[in-house]
Amino acid sequence: GARQAVASGNRAAVVPPQPALTHLSEHRCALDEPHASHRRARSGQGPEAGKARHASRRPRRTRRDALMKAPGRVLAALILAAPASALRKANAGKERATAADERLRPLEGSCFAFVRAGEYWGYEWCHRRWVKQFQAAWAVPPGAERQETTVGTFSPALTARRQPPGTNASEHVFADGERCGRRPAPAKRYATVQFRCCTSHRDGAAGRNVYVDNVYEPSTCEYVVTVCARLVCERPRDRRRFAGGADGISEAMARSRFPDDLRRDYRERVRAMFIRGYDAYMAHAFPAGELKPKSCGGQHFDLAKIPMVTLVDSLDALALLGNRTEFRRAARRILDGFPRRFRLDVNVSLFETNIRMLGGLLSGHLLASDGSLELYDDAEPYDGELLVLAEDLGRRLLPAFDTPTGIPYGTVNLAHGVPEGETAIASLAGAGSLSLEFSVLSALTGDAAFGRAAKNAVKALYERRSALGLLGKHVNIRSGKWVESLSGVGSNSDSFYEYLLKICVRRMGYIFSDETRRRRGRERGYSVVDAGRGRRADRVRGDDERTRAC
Repeated sequence: GARQAVASGNRAAVVPPQPALTHLSEHRCALDEPHASHRRARSGQGPEAGKARHASRRPRRTRRDALMKAPGRVLAALILAAPASALRKANAGKERATAADERLRPLEGSCFAFVRAGEYWGYEWCHRRWVKQFQAAWAVPPGAERQETTVGTFSPALTARRQPPGTNASEHVFADGERCGRRPAPAKRYATVQFRCCTSHRDGAAGRNVYVDNVYEPSTCEYVVTVCARLVCERPRDRRRFAGGADGISEAMARSRFPDDLRRDYRERVRAMFIRGYDAYMAHAFPAGELKPKSCGGQHFDLAKIPMVTLVDSLDALALLGNRTEFRRAARRILDGFPRRFRLDVNVSLFETNIRMLGGLLSGHLLASDGSLELYDDAEPYDGELLVLAEDLGRRLLPAFDTPTGIPYGTVNLAHGVPEGETAIASLAGAGSLSLEFSVLSALTGDAAFGRAAKNAVKALYERRSALGLLGKHVNIRSGKWVESLSGVGSNSDSFYEYLLKICVRRMGYIFSDETRRRRGRERGYSVVDAGRGRRADRVRGDDERTRAC
């Protein structure tokens, strides 16, 4: 049900807040402002002057008498006489509502969809932007356009009046939507979005921080959208238990155990999806790089113009799905398809070739070498041919690392090295997402050059972090200076951080035996007990140093 939000859609007209009267002296009826007759009397002008002079001889009027004479002052007196506790409660409620709304600030620009199975309409809520109603996919006739209606756009003014005092939630009002009904004067749609801290378990909500829980219509043209958001939870325990998470995860799992028959059904669906895609590639595109799904033809994969990219990338899936026969057949096709190995006069992306071709060959080799999987038998043994291909490809990628900084070029020619005139600008992800495959290649071949090159590239990038510890998105590989200093975890950056974690896990040995994990857990425990004393604490310090290093 997720839908792409259009940033240029209808927006609410922002009503500027009206200046508030923060002091009684700013009001026309303030207690300290004399009446017009009093001003004339004080100045000694007019017929009232004599009366004013005799006023000092009369008994002094009380403050209460003065208030009763001026209707405007009566209102001020009532405000002053109001119980202080009531004012404090009202102010506290507003402060809590404001705090809840401030916690929702990270949702700016985010959109969420809600579609209930079998219903004709779905809904889209974009935080502080709009609420829309759209036609469910199944209800759209073939060739017709999907119907969409704007329920309302965000109204800051109406929202300010609707904040529920004394609660940990917040309400947003979306008004001025499209008209509805067939009356002579049809009303405009509007919606109220209510934020809640939902700690009860909800199927499909575990692990999510924000989701639309329900949408209903209490009356014609009026919609209520209930949004569960961890951000409005005030208590730490409620944040942990949000949507049945953390503290309540065991109970939630017990209540929603994945039935065996459903698990088998989904497993077969995944298998069928893979087989459909794989068979289509083999029938219509092999030995090209990839399949064109509409025209049912083959073409080169743009970023790695090497034959059979899809087939190499599918080797591990064939093994995981238990298709031993097709795995062996695919491996043989790959070996026969590169008689001269990778001596190809083509420019390829270092990053894409690494993750698809080199990664596919290495994983295929590791799976083929695992006797417990029985992918090969004694009649047709596996001799490590895939690793030979992987090593040849790795050596043809190494010239990309020959730079003053050790940060590699983004493109390399498999026959001649780095192309003439190749750009010196590389992305953080492209230059720093190579360490896993290259270190595995070094471990399998005994040649440390692969892992060392990838490690030096990561180190060179890390050493160029900012004072805040952040890294940019694009760097000049010759000067080592950032040409795009914007930092983030999106495109051109994401896999760099992913690979840091993966290579750290691999280097620390967590992919090894259960006994290794238990031993390391015990050793870390000793660091707390020994506080730096004894041989066990020394071993822990050594582990900690390796953790920091990776």
